[in-house]
Amino acid sequence: MIITISREFGSGGQEIARALADHYKLKVYDENMLNEIGIHESYDIDQINQYDEAPRWRIRSRTVRGLTNSNIDNIAMKEFDFLREKARVGASFIVVGHCGESVLDGYDPITIFVSAAMDMKVERTMKQFGLSEKEAQALIKKTDRNRKTYHNYYCDHKWGDSRFYDLCIDSSKLGVPQTVRFLITYIDMIQSNLPD
Repeated sequence: MIITISREFGSGGQEIARALADHYKLKVYDENMLNEIGIHESYDIDQINQYDEAPRWRIRSRTVRGLTNSNIDNIAMKEFDFLREKARVGASFIVVGHCGESVLDGYDPITIFVSAAMDMKVERTMKQFGLSEKEAQALIKKTDRNRKTYHNYYCDHKWGDSRFYDLCIDSSKLGVPQTVRFLITYIDMIQSNLPD
């Protein structure tokens, strides 16, 4: 079973992914993917991490510690290849972000997009990062803009377009714990309908 979770910043998507991973005993690939790939053996991992899911325009015409734009693009490609190889050998896992629903399209993943009302996202972000309301709103807008730009650069469809996800859910309607329960029911129903 492969689950992809795309998410708005502050929607609880990461927390939802972790809860689903605990329930189904699955590995989660998110910002830890660069360590999993072992790319740190070739590059300074701290420098590389700042470009993980970074929008392409942000890195245009830059060189950082010997990394050119093509090197940065290669990082995204390495991540995509890593995910495809895991899927190809039959691994079960959850991927958060990283164009998962598009990259793994040929492997029949369960694709989910998590959104939330702005007030919930602001509240979660303020609490998590110790920010003011204004700072939290700015961080949410910036992060979602970056995610959208990154996704739309590498994918043929638009980030958050409901036509390209099995399920789009607003986590502020039920709250994160109940959203997790709902998703478990949904995933179990899908799994029970699969041919043996």
